[in-house]
Amino acid sequence: MDRPGCYPFNRLVFVVIVAHSIWILILNMILLTFSEMFACPFMSTHSMKKSEHKNAGDYMALYAMSWSTALILAPVIGSQIIEHWGYSVLWMVVSGFGLLSYFGFRYLEKIESAR
Repeated sequence: MDRPGCYPFNRLVFVVIVAHSIWILILNMILLTFSEMFACPFMSTHSMKKSEHKNAGDYMALYAMSWSTALILAPVIGSQIIEHWGYSVLWMVVSGFGLLSYFGFRYLEKIESAR
């Protein structure tokens, strides 16, 4: 089962790298927004399902801390990549992380279906 938030975003990122149009950027931001809206409930539900009932709070706390750390570090790291290598490299890095996430979730799904 494909996750609606990951794969379409990655396809559009490659279009943004090639086509330098403001409309492609606007379309990309709209798709990114909807992708996040679709993926976030899945990620928190996945974290909750991985826990036992007695330590569900620990799992959700770790999830919240990692999410908050990402919200702090992503703009800093992204701006450093832009400063040193430019926007095209930033989009390639973001796309690479998106693909890594996609295949990681596919791998997790494969492991869970084998159980």
